[in-house]
Amino acid sequence: MIRLLIVDDHDVVRMGLKQVFSGRVDMEVAGEARTGEEAIAQVRATPYDVALVDLSLSDMSGVDVLNRAKAIRPEMAVLIVSGYPEDQYAINLLKAGASGFVAKDAPSENLVSAVVAAASAFLTLPAAQAACSLASGPKTAALVELYTSEGCSSCPPAEREIAHLRERLDADAQVVALAFHVGYWDYLGWTDRYAQPAFAARQQWLVRANGQRTLYTPQFFVSGAEIGARHAGLREEVRRVNQTAPGAEIRVDGRLVSPNTLAISAAAKAPASGAPLALYIALAESGLVSPIARGENAGATLEHDHVVRQWIGPVPLDAEGASARRTASLSWPPSS
Repeated sequence: MIRLLIVDDHDVVRMGLKQVFSGRVDMEVAGEARTGEEAIAQVRATPYDVALVDLSLSDMSGVDVLNRAKAIRPEMAVLIVSGYPEDQYAINLLKAGASGFVAKDAPSENLVSAVVAAASAFLTLPAAQAACSLASGPKTAALVELYTSEGCSSCPPAEREIAHLRERLDADAQVVALAFHVGYWDYLGWTDRYAQPAFAARQQWLVRANGQRTLYTPQFFVSGAEIGARHAGLREEVRRVNQTAPGAEIRVDGRLVSPNTLAISAAAKAPASGAPLALYIALAESGLVSPIARGENAGATLEHDHVVRQWIGPVPLDAEGASARRTASLSWPPSS
């Protein structure tokens, strides 16, 4: 559900905008303001997803509202609405941090589309920010999961393998690689700073789903299926998964709202299924280096790629699908 704030000093305009969104099940007008000061108070009090702001208000300009609102909630999208021609102001407003510009005489469907796009971090962003939008394609991408630990002497070769995974696969293979660090070897003398309890819980769930009972590292899974210790069937399993029809449509959008803050929007749709379905979001980091002082790898300097740093979910899918919006801090613990 997209929560909207409407800011306009004309009652008729606010009523008209509210009418545009009144029949939508995926968005709601959660607040409205007549002046810039009222808008700032609303933003300070409530975490809106998108603010629709008139360019010219009685007490300040829409640009002033934009600047002050983004200072309070940088993850909130701001759409400027105006009766002036779009090409006269749009570029400067985008550079100032607006997610878009909509003319008041534009068709209502254009306004709805702009709100959806802004909420998904899908519009052009200022040059100082970075944006990325990805959508699933006609093939099913294979999810390759490695369960590993810095306290395991057998794991460094497996980590090198996942770092160079594409060299073992077909040239057109579609694959997502994730390395989940687990902490159940910490008692051997070295605490893996990348381990999280949720990762060991997921590994245990996968082991049971494969009819097994023992957790170990390194352990590989391809789209939920365990690959043996020699990983001989890795290429074939990725190829098999790529040849299956996609079971869901997925879109992920991300943008930096500050040097260390990432705004993420993800949505998934899947055909009706008797099995429960859920959406997960993984934030991973590569190029990590850890000098190991104790344990089985004492004296070694380990290099890590595709390390999962944040694991978001599950977000259950229903008949309408699922969506998730999160603001994630990228100020993770250092690797040394």
